[in-house]
Amino acid sequence: MTTRTEKKLHPSDTLNEMLYFKDEDDEYFDPTSIDITIKTPSGSTEETLDIDDLSQEDTGQWILAHDLPSDAETGTWSYTVKAIYSGVTNSETFLFSVNPMPYGSLSVVRDLCGITDDNYDYSLQNCMDLATAEINDALTQKQTSSEDKIEYDTESPPLSSVPDIIHTVANYLASGIYLQRNSPEEKEHPFITRATSLLGGYMSKRVNRENRELPKLI
Repeated sequence: MTTRTEKKLHPSDTLNEMLYFKDEDDEYFDPTSIDITIKTPSGSTEETLDIDDLSQEDTGQWILAHDLPSDAETGTWSYTVKAIYSGVTNSETFLFSVNPMPYGSLSVVRDLCGITDDNYDYSLQNCMDLATAEINDALTQKQTSSEDKIEYDTESPPLSSVPDIIHTVANYLASGIYLQRNSPEEKEHPFITRATSLLGGYMSKRVNRENRELPKLI
């Protein structure tokens, strides 16, 4: 039994897998029963499905489609497929990751990269995930006021409200990462430089506000 697995998903995405069942002669067959258990990174059971919850495309070919919750736990998930045929039970476990919802907009990143179709969306989405991880890493670091040297533990991701400036930073950073990968130039792409500058300015204003609330930046 083999599957094609989507490695990266986000909350609210659909886990969409094609399940193939073949015998020792490499011939497709339909199991008597199919049971699937989806588990979260913490080990709790998210969902249990059976053959009636799947869609059959052809002999020995079944489609698993499961919508992840909007608050899906980030990290490494798993789904275990248990199939019974002629009294023989076969069970295999497959992994996939759920990453935080990326900051920014895929359509804006496309425009910044000069891309007019969706053929490169997978690569762009990967760059958006990298940009989000880098921004979240910056947001979780303890910040220090440059004036009075007071350290602040500012709000860590996930943010209760994402300022527009964070989305702007993500758009520039993701676009810069993509263009840097596809450029013969070794120097840092201007979009990355701009994103770094905007993020630094945001963090500085965030720290130095007396009430420690997020600055209202456009």
